[in-house]
Parts: sequence; structure tokens; C-alpha cells
Amino acid sequence: MKIDVKHLETPRSCRRKVQCHTIFDLLWPFYLNNYKAYSTLAVIIQNCSCLMALFYLLVGSWHHLIQVPLLLCIGIGCIGFNLATLMAYRSKRMLHLLLINILVSNSIVFCGLFM
Repeated sequence: MKIDVKHLETPRSCRRKVQCHTIFDLLWPFYLNNYKAYSTLAVIIQNCSCLMALFYLLVGSWHHLIQVPLLLCIGIGCIGFNLATLMAYRSKRMLHLLLINILVSNSIVFCGLFM
């Protein structure tokens, strides 16, 4: 017995487009419209957040076994984003790197506040 499923599918006109509102979806149109200006602003913001996390790690009461890998992680992330900016990576990848670096460095600062 063969069942025809073509009549069970919803037509394209009836399908709703589901929009996901994430931080990336909100920032992407603004970043794409003025990519050159926002890339320099992104470098400044990212460097400030990474330096704030590095200073907080060095001054805080972190254990050395935790402190050294976190210092390396933040340093490599900061250098990686600056390298990606100088190499003029695609703008989508740059925004991903920016959001990841800021999220990691700020999470380290906020974790350190409650230690």
C-alpha cells in the first residue's frame, strides 16, 4: 500500500518564518553596514576587556594552576582577534570572534568578583 504524502505538506505561503533573536542577530546588521568603522571600535573594546581580565587575574587571588592557563587563553584570544582584524577576515567571523572574546574575558572578571 502506497501513501501519497504530497497533500500533507504545508504550502510555502502558509509557513511562518521563525526569527531567532540572539545577540549576533541584533548586532549583525549594524556591524555589516559600517564594517570598517566598527572593526576599529571592536579592536579597542576587545583590547580593553582583555586587559581588564588580564589585570584582574594577575592582581586577584587565583591559584597558579588556574591563573596561568587562563592568562594564556585570554592572551591568545586577544592576539587572535587582532590578527584576524589585520588579515581582514570575513566580517561574520570577525563578529563571532569579538563576541566570544568579550564573553570569555568578562566572564573571568565576573567570576573573580565573587571569589
